[in-house]
Amino acid sequence: MVTTFKFYAFFIFPSTILISFFCITTNTVAVNPRSLRFNVELIHLDSPLSPFQNPNTILSEKALKSQESSIARYTFLTSQTTSSIDVVPYGSLDYLAKIPLGGPASDIFTTIDTSSGILWIQCKPCLQCFDHTKSSTYTNMSCKSSSHCKFAPNGHCRESSNGCTYHTQYGDQDENFGYLASDSLAFINSDGGVEVTIMNLVFVCGIKNNKFMLQDQSTGVLGLAAMNLSIVSQLSSISQSKFSYCFGNLSDPSSRGNLIFGDAHISGFTTPFVFDHFYYLSLIDISVGSQRLNIPSGTFDRKDSDSSLGSGGVIIDSGTPLTILAKEGYNELIDELSVYLLRFKCYSVPFAKSNRFCSYGSFIRDLNGFPTVTFHFKDNANLVLGKWSLFTQVEEDVFCLNFLPSDSTDVSVIGNMAQQFYNFGFDLVKNELSFIQTKCII
Repeated sequence: MVTTFKFYAFFIFPSTILISFFCITTNTVAVNPRSLRFNVELIHLDSPLSPFQNPNTILSEKALKSQESSIARYTFLTSQTTSSIDVVPYGSLDYLAKIPLGGPASDIFTTIDTSSGILWIQCKPCLQCFDHTKSSTYTNMSCKSSSHCKFAPNGHCRESSNGCTYHTQYGDQDENFGYLASDSLAFINSDGGVEVTIMNLVFVCGIKNNKFMLQDQSTGVLGLAAMNLSIVSQLSSISQSKFSYCFGNLSDPSSRGNLIFGDAHISGFTTPFVFDHFYYLSLIDISVGSQRLNIPSGTFDRKDSDSSLGSGGVIIDSGTPLTILAKEGYNELIDELSVYLLRFKCYSVPFAKSNRFCSYGSFIRDLNGFPTVTFHFKDNANLVLGKWSLFTQVEEDVFCLNFLPSDSTDVSVIGNMAQQFYNFGFDLVKNELSFIQTKCII
């Protein structure tokens, strides 16, 4: 039996109240809409299940790409222009979220992004893109009948049949252009495997898209930032304003992960976050093994400056591969790790155009028993990184550290390689991040 639940969702933001109407349709009456768990499967970019699989990719090329995208994204994250942008470019994550969009549904492979604030989908005429003309539930947002356009930072109402247009300018680069639209999105509810369809979900149907936006490795961005039109905010009335994601081994194409909205996995250590365009955490210190580095107090604190986003602070970001640390903290960490690497007879070596700290050898073979690195966050929340999170093999006999030093802004970013083997749960009501080391449950 098909049942439709109808909700009015009130999204409350500074100086605004956005009222949106959408429906939930399920194939059973046994689902309690207040305890739904929406599951999204994360598949590896190089999995046979991925349309972007490239079996010819070599280690050194992938390593350089990770570094280049990390630096480019970091530069953008720390720029003043970011405050008016709700899709952050240069995202690079080796997992894709497969979401069934439209009616009938088409599988769209998106990059999940904790620093972007909208669901942004590449639409036809490009290859492997969403063909909205085949969806009976697709609708362009009308300027006259919809209030969504004025709540999109880059939305513009024009008196035309196409309704609300959406464009973003990235410095001197060409703009991304599309339409603010709505369509149906299907999830699997873990309670009995029931399919749950969200009707009238607002997203951007991108028509003209910059290549650097998606790095040729997805057909969309699934924004998880707590912004007006993100999927997190649109589902807030039925998802308890919670979501979680879990990454397995990013180096293993057979590994999988998950993304959950609603009754998410919230467990383990808990630390507060501050959301201001991005999710900011309070990093207190770092340990190598059992030895605290005693990094000077305030090194990772957020500071006021003339920039709209200030300087300093620690952002957790799913779209940046490498972890970038404030210079003083980075130097302390490198000094300590260098001592241990010498003990393991792994000697430093330059690698191509990389400015990462690299060593001869195989970290899998040569670093058995290597000490862990622990990030100590506020409220005694400890993120422990083993060798798979610390290092990447870039050539057969060379491996590199997955860290870079910050620029003059001293902003730090916890990248996705440091998030491997963990489940991260975000509670947007309590403003808390929970994380626990675990195997991802699909």
